[in-house]
Amino acid sequence: MAAKTTYSAIAKKFIKYNGKFIKEGEKFNVKIEDAEEMKVHADIKIPATEGNQQDGNQDGNQDGKAGA
Repeated sequence: MAAKTTYSAIAKKFIKYNGKFIKEGEKFNVKIEDAEEMKVHADIKIPATEGNQQDGNQDGNQDGKAGA
């Protein structure tokens, strides 16, 4: 099984995450599955390659309609 991927984050305020207390401004790692919820509490750096995977194909007619 692959290792769980994490994102780098900086706490916006004093929080408790993954059983640890994290001070405002402190760097920590956020699990991918927690990233959406943690955006409220931390600035999360998501690599550009991760965001591009969700965009899908954007070249040409991908909606199934034929061109003229």
